[in-house]
Amino acid sequence: MRLSAPSTLWAALALLAAPAPAAPAVPAEAECLAPGGESVTLEGRVTLRTFPGPPFFSSVARGDAAEREFMLLLDEPLCVAAPAARAGLRELHVLLSSDIELQALSNLERRVWLSGQLVPGSTRRHRTPVLLRAHRLGALPERAPPPPAPPR
Repeated sequence: MRLSAPSTLWAALALLAAPAPAAPAVPAEAECLAPGGESVTLEGRVTLRTFPGPPFFSSVARGDAAEREFMLLLDEPLCVAAPAARAGLRELHVLLSSDIELQALSNLERRVWLSGQLVPGSTRRHRTPVLLRAHRLGALPERAPPPPAPPR
């Protein structure tokens, strides 16, 4: 069935008038952490991940160098204000000072706190839009598993 020009116009107007799906709420800038600001302390699991490096930064299997980077899998989502505005970050690339690298290696896959400064990602080697330049690290106790659901 072919629509005439007036009916096509009405169909387009009906689509425009339909309510848009609700966008997820984004916290106000005041509720977000500012990159380059004061030192922050974040909690999560420290891990090592392999990423493709030079020359193309696309695939280790196709010949790019393998680069291992420390990552922090956050316990709670993070909101970062401009210029690197992001809400709901669950993972951060961590740049560790040399004096805590061994401590991070001995705490792999464990819950830790890391203190440092948030910085916006700016190169291909920055694996997340926001990074944590960490200068202190401490171990945290493991969280208790949630209680079992009551039987139905």
